[in-house]
Amino acid sequence: MLIALCVCVVCIVVAIARHFGLKYHTTPASALASKTLRKFRNFGTAPTLSVVIPCYNEEDRLPLMLKDCVAYISKLDAARRAGGGGSCAFRDVELVIVDDCSKDKTINVATKYLDEVNSKRTASEAILFSIVRVNPNRGKGYAVRVGSLAASGDLVLMADGDNATQFSDVERLAARMTPGGKGKTVHVAVGSRAHLEKDSVATRTFFRTVLMKIFHLVVNVTYTATTWKWCHIRDTQCGFKLFRRAELEKIFLNSRIERWAFDVEILLLASLFNLRVIEVPVTWQEIPGSKVNFKGMAQMGLECLLMCFVYPLGFWRIYRNV
Repeated sequence: MLIALCVCVVCIVVAIARHFGLKYHTTPASALASKTLRKFRNFGTAPTLSVVIPCYNEEDRLPLMLKDCVAYISKLDAARRAGGGGSCAFRDVELVIVDDCSKDKTINVATKYLDEVNSKRTASEAILFSIVRVNPNRGKGYAVRVGSLAASGDLVLMADGDNATQFSDVERLAARMTPGGKGKTVHVAVGSRAHLEKDSVATRTFFRTVLMKIFHLVVNVTYTATTWKWCHIRDTQCGFKLFRRAELEKIFLNSRIERWAFDVEILLLASLFNLRVIEVPVTWQEIPGSKVNFKGMAQMGLECLLMCFVYPLGFWRIYRNV
């Protein structure tokens, strides 16, 4: 009787999710992007860091993000020419730009800018980048998964294209992932804005503050219902997360959510795989043009509700040997 009731609840939640156009797939690792364009440096080794940048109609904000990335890579090159790494944590950097079927000129803007940068560099110093096109539009979660699985770095950074997080803070995350002494290995480092919460509450509307509190409660309920643990990450939605390659593949080959709640799902999967996840404060600023609205937050809530049932009841199977 209980099983039948649970099945009915799952069916109802799935029906509601379909009605609101939520994007997910019932089996992991579905078909990847329609077309991938790659341009690589010829170092003979995989880049140490891959930066996955999901984009949807980002022709205005993406150039600033790419400018910061290029400036950081230039710093690495200068350190290499000087014969040392200095404080730089990475040997090389690859950019993976994933276009989720944008309606504007996002791809044209990205390729034009990077081609102009490379035209002023030698072949050995050209920026490594690849363009992944997703068609039709599938959602940010799908774009991040496709780009992450296409990346080739030892470490993979998921970074939003709005340039809200200071790019050089990737070194903060990488530093915390390297165990010192008897420290435990960290598998995922999550950029966090939690230390800015007091300031953001002061400038946020009362309605938006209430919505955020409700969402945090929903996240913890989802996390507890699925993993039997309380979520220790205070900011699950910051678009700045660093993964080790082997653990990234375990997570993204099992992820299903394609839109807003995918951040919650990947942290949930990390917990189910008993991976060590830490939260690292980052420098962040509000950038106009956010695509998250009331409808998006409602969809996030439904996606979290869906996960409360499909993972514990085994409807979404976890493939551990991937």
